[in-house]
Amino acid sequence: MSDSNSIERIFADSTDPYIIAEAGVNYLGRIDLAKVFIEEAAAAGADAIKFQTHIPEAEMSASGMESLDMGDLYERMSEQELSIEDHRTLQQYCQSKGIDFLSTPFSAEAVKLLKQIDVPAYKIGSGEVTNYHILRTAAETGKPLLVSTGMHPMSAIEDAAEFISQYTDRVAFFYCVSEYPTPVENVNLGALQEMKEALDAPIGFSDHTQGIEASVIALAQGADLIEKHFTIDRRLPGGDQEVSIEPDELEELVEYADVVAKTRGDRVPPTETEVEIAEWARHSIVSKTAIPQGTELTESNITTKRPGTGIPSSEFYNVLGETTSTRIEADCVIDWTDLV
Repeated sequence: MSDSNSIERIFADSTDPYIIAEAGVNYLGRIDLAKVFIEEAAAAGADAIKFQTHIPEAEMSASGMESLDMGDLYERMSEQELSIEDHRTLQQYCQSKGIDFLSTPFSAEAVKLLKQIDVPAYKIGSGEVTNYHILRTAAETGKPLLVSTGMHPMSAIEDAAEFISQYTDRVAFFYCVSEYPTPVENVNLGALQEMKEALDAPIGFSDHTQGIEASVIALAQGADLIEKHFTIDRRLPGGDQEVSIEPDELEELVEYADVVAKTRGDRVPPTETEVEIAEWARHSIVSKTAIPQGTELTESNITTKRPGTGIPSSEFYNVLGETTSTRIEADCVIDWTDLV
């Protein structure tokens, strides 16, 4: 990607998309395996790798989850809980590999934990779009917020944006569909432009489809950020492996993002090479036959041909009726000096 992988660039009108490899819970709660994820994501050129910060007793009511027969989720998140020392270990390892460390907090307490290690930004999950407690706690840290918006109508997203704006103007939103995997027919990437116009903020795509195709299309449509589930091997256990991309696919996605960065921009005057090509590629007014001095130009004695070094072909109908000031041989490029 760019020389600087700082998240700050998306708030500075950069054309360089920010690519996040979401390790999520794919690393099975193992720090040694998480380091391998970091190595592979950095080698592929991702700007950031993102984990999750779970403090189960702070994010879930055990009895409430049990009442929904979701007690197993509480247990699974307990297995994914990382200590602050674990977070520091992973962040420092990211720094050594030149990749940003990000994590999604699922409680206000998790925000406070991440604040202690000075993360560069807070990735807010879709489930927290209406959780103003977490939104305010994160916004008041002074760090950027990266907010996913799955499961919510635009009205709720706009309400969240208005709420966040009371505390910070550095916020980006991810369009996403909270289906795992997301069927292609449900992606609806036209939402990117809709959100950009409605929210006046950097807009990304949190991609839950299989493969990288949807992310590539989102990049081409102007996505400022891409978040994609990442694994070192889809054969590893875990529910998110199916929608995750492996290192070679992540590298390909980064390469596409580089192309997008180089090709974004408004129409500019022709390049020097284009000017050179125009000399032979454009047409000029050319004599069909030999034309004596003092002869009126008509469609019977002139035409248009390459190269574009004489009177431009755009002047063809304007020169009809003009008189030659000299004899012009057949198949000659006509210049303004050849006319009276």
